[in-house]
Amino acid sequence: MIMITRLFQYPTQVGDENFAKIPAVDLNVFPDFTECRPVVEIDDNLVNSKLAYDTKGQDLLVVVPEILTLFPYSFTSSLCAVSIVLPSSNTHYQASTVVESLLRGCYGACRVRAVNTTGIYIEDTCEVNDHWAIYGLMVHSPDDIPLCSTGGVCIHNYYNSLWEWVNYMEADKPNRIGMNLNTFRSRYADTVGISVLPGIVVMQMLLMGIISLYQVMSHKRSVLLTQIWAYRCQNGRMQVVYLAQISYHLVYNSDMYMLGMATGTLTGESIANLTCCFFSFSYSFINLVKARSGDQQLDRHFRLTWEAMQIVITICVGSILLSVNALHS
Repeated sequence: MIMITRLFQYPTQVGDENFAKIPAVDLNVFPDFTECRPVVEIDDNLVNSKLAYDTKGQDLLVVVPEILTLFPYSFTSSLCAVSIVLPSSNTHYQASTVVESLLRGCYGACRVRAVNTTGIYIEDTCEVNDHWAIYGLMVHSPDDIPLCSTGGVCIHNYYNSLWEWVNYMEADKPNRIGMNLNTFRSRYADTVGISVLPGIVVMQMLLMGIISLYQVMSHKRSVLLTQIWAYRCQNGRMQVVYLAQISYHLVYNSDMYMLGMATGTLTGESIANLTCCFFSFSYSFINLVKARSGDQQLDRHFRLTWEAMQIVITICVGSILLSVNALHS
């Protein structure tokens, strides 16, 4: 059992999603571990309810901020239903699912049981406090802990504000206190425009290969000349252009890629971009190094081996990026 200050939101006008906010101290009782919480249906068999405020046919929660739709509440209302049973990880008893704690609503310092077009219903054993009644319906607000890049792109982390924890001490570390913390999080990222530059670079590389092949074959040159032409084309000035474009893209977008990868919010398009960046950068860099080594003729065996390796390595890199992104989501 603990008393803690939490943020509440309350409507100032029906139909307006811009709720006002106020901090208030609330009482919370929680088990030591989330797995210990049973599923209990809250109905009048436990505590009866009574009408505390007549809304005269208006539903105070018909329009609410999006943040109030992310977690389940302990009262019945027009808010969209959110499951209280969730898949879990890293729990004390290695449970596969846990029961989430329910956020609450208050009116006049009393717990709300229902909100509908008739009015606001509270527990019948509670007396309305006039000081808090002037704020009307107060709804628990989840905690917003954003993580933003230098460019202003944010990962929004919303946590169930009914924080639950238990302290413990280990015999071999008597001077340190540990903590088991139960957290329920809803996460989403800002939507940003995606750059198509990595895909364009890959298309440029493919196009230059096709052009070089066409130029040589149209003059009926030998296979050896075809290879030499492709080598000079691919390892000449274009390699510097490829590297410059990819380097610019990575430097300009590195903070967003790192932020998305660390939080598991990268989209499939972003992962495809990173895969194209790896392919273009590695392929161009190796070709450029080979071109500057002084060898002006194509090492055919090296080129065939390297191109075959590029396909396999690029697929592996894409798979690794998908796995890491899923692991942190």
